[in-house]
Amino acid sequence: MLKILNFLLFSLLASGSVFSMEAYFDLKKFDLPGGESYVETQLSFVGSSVSYTTLNTGVLSSQIESTIIISQNGNIIDFRKIIIESPEVSDTTLVDFMDVQRFSLKPGKYQIEISLKDLFSPEITEQKLEQEFELAFVDTRMEFSDIMLIKAFSKAQEASELTKSGYDMIPYVSDYYASNQNVLAFYTELYRTSPLLQDSMFLLTYYIAERGQDVAVGEFQKLERAKVNAVIPMLHMLDIANLPTGRYDLVVEARNRMNEPMVSKRISFTRNNFLKVANEENIALINIDQTFVVKYNDRDSLVEYLNSCHPISTNLERSTVQNQMQLADLATLQKYFYYFWCKRDERNPEQAWNDYLEQVKFVNRAYGTRIMKGYQTDRGRVYLQYGPPNTIVQRYQPVNVLPYEIWHYYKINQFNNKRFLFYSRESVGVDFVLLHSDMLGEVQNNDWPVVMRTKNVEVSSSESSRNRSGARDTFSGDELEDLFYNPR
Repeated sequence: MLKILNFLLFSLLASGSVFSMEAYFDLKKFDLPGGESYVETQLSFVGSSVSYTTLNTGVLSSQIESTIIISQNGNIIDFRKIIIESPEVSDTTLVDFMDVQRFSLKPGKYQIEISLKDLFSPEITEQKLEQEFELAFVDTRMEFSDIMLIKAFSKAQEASELTKSGYDMIPYVSDYYASNQNVLAFYTELYRTSPLLQDSMFLLTYYIAERGQDVAVGEFQKLERAKVNAVIPMLHMLDIANLPTGRYDLVVEARNRMNEPMVSKRISFTRNNFLKVANEENIALINIDQTFVVKYNDRDSLVEYLNSCHPISTNLERSTVQNQMQLADLATLQKYFYYFWCKRDERNPEQAWNDYLEQVKFVNRAYGTRIMKGYQTDRGRVYLQYGPPNTIVQRYQPVNVLPYEIWHYYKINQFNNKRFLFYSRESVGVDFVLLHSDMLGEVQNNDWPVVMRTKNVEVSSSESSRNRSGARDTFSGDELEDLFYNPR
């Protein structure tokens, strides 16, 4: 999902203009029996950000001219120019509106160009967004379509661009769920379980996990039996009223009868739920007599120990420490600390804590600064969260670029070959911050080659758009990029 405002209207906002069309774009990929595939473009407009005119009936209406060009190797494959009309509204009931288009395409790599023009604001020039994508469904492989988040759905009366599997579905073109959004609805399709599966029955599961993880959070997991078919649609809802603030993945999986995963798909989203304060149950009932935590009888030290656990904590645990434990009494802190480490190693929580404490001491020595403990820095946090990297490249006096370190991990959980680029804008003695990583859930900055070569933090919107969509030459000969893409 891309917020087009960031790319199309950067110059307008920077110049102080009061007008700013706010639109969101997403592209989803689906397959069809018989070897056909299609992409679905989803454009969502914030109703209060576009211009309106008054109709003869006295109501307001907006019109956006949308031009969509799909090309391949410089050749136009499909082209559409349409007028997107908002619902007719009064001046006090402006509503968001959207447009959905489908394009049948053969497998391959494509570029999509979208141009938007507010027809009732002729002084605003047409703006464009470009993005590359690949359509790569394989006839001999079981796989999911993209996961589509849904704002609303109902039984279809007649087929339209919104119809899938007999339902009209309005896409939710966002990855953000506010505290008043307590239902997460989604749709996806599983392809080619028949004839690829010998067994006629298998399992489908969907769950919410911490971003980049494979373990369901709390009760947010569902399981159902399924029968093989060419296409198996999945339209489901999850109650997220009790899901705390955090960054998550929605994961769908197909599993065999032995409950072994065969294929999966995930989509990331952010939850803001200030109404739900994370609360570890029954902490007060824990008996810590004769346990290792009784020796930690200094409250300030125990708070510091809890804070040092932040890199390995879940979102729920971080929220508990930040919102409840900072002002808790000593006894409550001891009980929570014991509970925290029992969850990591029920048989020997003290050993688990002591092993981790040695790592904390190391990062405090290696990465601490005058104003931050080592575990509070980006390098310290990454070290504690993922362990020591397999290789580290250090360039503290490079030519024409800022000082940097590149950390390379052969494997992090289920992910292979992950890299972290840390840099310093001042000097080697100052903390190195994380500029870019290809690890899921970490900061990703496609402008990093530009940022590393300039003291100006800002990157123009047009240059940023090219960096985001353009393919990288991973063997360019440039030392910085070569070391990042080919660490050693």
